[in-house]
Amino acid sequence: MKFWNKIINKEKAINKTSSNKIGKNKLFMSIFVLPVTVFTAYTFFVAEPRYVSNSSIVIQNISGGADFGGVQALLMAGMQGSSAGDLMIVKEYINSADMLNELNSKYKILDHWASPSMDILYRLNDEKYKELSLDYFKAKVKPLFNIETGTLEISVETYDPYLSKKVMDHIIKKSEDFVNENNHKGAKEQVRFIEEKIVEIKKRLDDSRMKMLSYQKDKNLFTPEAETGQTSRKIMLLEEAKIKSEAEYNAKKSFVQENAPQMIILVETIKYLENQIEEERKKLIGGKDSKKSISDYTDEYKLLEGELNLNIEAYRSALITYEKVKIDAARKLKQIVMVSSPQVPDYPKYPNKKMDILLAIIGFGMFFGIVSLLKNIVKEHK
Repeated sequence: MKFWNKIINKEKAINKTSSNKIGKNKLFMSIFVLPVTVFTAYTFFVAEPRYVSNSSIVIQNISGGADFGGVQALLMAGMQGSSAGDLMIVKEYINSADMLNELNSKYKILDHWASPSMDILYRLNDEKYKELSLDYFKAKVKPLFNIETGTLEISVETYDPYLSKKVMDHIIKKSEDFVNENNHKGAKEQVRFIEEKIVEIKKRLDDSRMKMLSYQKDKNLFTPEAETGQTSRKIMLLEEAKIKSEAEYNAKKSFVQENAPQMIILVETIKYLENQIEEERKKLIGGKDSKKSISDYTDEYKLLEGELNLNIEAYRSALITYEKVKIDAARKLKQIVMVSSPQVPDYPKYPNKKMDILLAIIGFGMFFGIVSLLKNIVKEHK
């Protein structure tokens, strides 16, 4: 009896081991062998080769090195944009619906991406939906800003190497047109801004000129310097006349009586000259009973003159800046410079068959190992 029990138990153990092996083989086939086989077949016989064209660009300012100072610098403030900022704007433009529409109109790019009938994983399946088409476009046309080099690196992926190159060339051309158009708009806006400022400065200039003319008319003077010179010359002439009259008086008093008419006239002349000299001196330097002197008017005049000269200089600088900005607005201010030119790719970048299959073997192998481990753990706990 014991003998038969041993034989039966042994047969059960053999059957259990066989069933475990069969189960493990089935699991191995279904989780590892079959997926790897299917993926390999897809990679070699179904997946369409995809070609990538690459280019790297920067934006260069070619508007010239005109120097602006003073009022010109203030008027030109903000006109020069940073290259990094321009590149980020170009990056957004490349990934925009406008660029997609432009490429689709010229190259029927959406039809091209939807063309591979068998490769359902990478083809465009929802061409009629604009948002999905734009998402697919962004996955195939990738502009990336490189912070270290300050360049915009662009890649275009299609199923045709020559089409990838053509699309890349067109993207760069349209991006340069976009940059120039924006710069021209900015320059025109700058022209408009300066024109407004010129009108304001011209008004201030006219006001200060009218103030100066009104002041000269009210005070009956041309300039304080001219009035000072004229008064000084008058005092000098009066002094000379007084000295001559005094000399003549002193020469005649020894032989002519003081009450003689000619002596009386000389005395009156000397007194008159002294009064005139005193009056002219009061006009020049002021006095206790005098009104404002020429010296007092000088400070007021200098302020008006300084204001007028400042407005004249501001107006002159504004006109110079205006002419320079008009010249810049009439030409292309910036251009795209290709650090690396787009080339026709001579081999498909995707799919990388060897690497993809190796990664599939590793991935499905790890998945099989995890499932087997979990299955054994569950059996041991039963």
